[in-house]
Amino acid sequence: MDTTDENDVSASTDVNASTDASGTRTDMSGATTDASGATTDASGATTDMAGATTGASSAKAEAITSDAGSGVAAHLARNLAALRHARALTQEALARGAGLPRSTIANLESGGGNPSLVVLVKVAGALGVPIDELLASPRARVRRWPAAEVAVGRKGRGVTIRALVPESVPDELMDVMDFEPGGSMGGTPHLPGTREFFTCLDGHVQIVVAGLRYDLHPGDVLGFPGNQPHFYQNADALAPARGISVVILAKAAPTMAASWP
Repeated sequence: MDTTDENDVSASTDVNASTDASGTRTDMSGATTDASGATTDASGATTDMAGATTGASSAKAEAITSDAGSGVAAHLARNLAALRHARALTQEALARGAGLPRSTIANLESGGGNPSLVVLVKVAGALGVPIDELLASPRARVRRWPAAEVAVGRKGRGVTIRALVPESVPDELMDVMDFEPGGSMGGTPHLPGTREFFTCLDGHVQIVVAGLRYDLHPGDVLGFPGNQPHFYQNADALAPARGISVVILAKAAPTMAASWP
């Protein structure tokens, strides 16, 4: 009995040992499973890393968008200030012309503005430029106008007027004047204080100002009050003539609203 019991106990012990071993293997499997879990965790980590990567991509995309936005804002700030200075306008004057508060112009020039399309349209209109010129990068500020896009008109008898500067320039009119042989035209009187300058490029041009005649040949320049009656004529009946007219307009005096007692 004792022997049997001992054998049973031994066998049982062996079995338990085997079971333990199996348990150990199971544990090992568990460990493996744990390792797999660890792998899973590692996969999770990878997933996390993927998530981090995704997050990084998202952050990068946002950064690019932000950089693009800040780049456009910087272009707007630089272009707006440059265009304003080129036209000798203060922020107040530009704001008044655009119908906006001066603080809006100041904010845009600081690079911190996020203007609506309506604001951009108003500012571009006041400066006489297309919106894309306000937002363009420095390289895009260079623009070529094909001859067909430059405004051309005819005045008087045999005189063609072509815009010298295709863009609107505040308070100035600049034109190239081509005279057919014997061509002539009357000038348009402007407000007192307006000055006109005519530079003869080719031919022989006569200009009559307030009844006095002046003869101009290539290279000659005549300046005169733009509010006086004036008349242009190509003095040569056989050859064409050409010149450049620049009119610096006087600013109209502000009108005072009628006050009622």
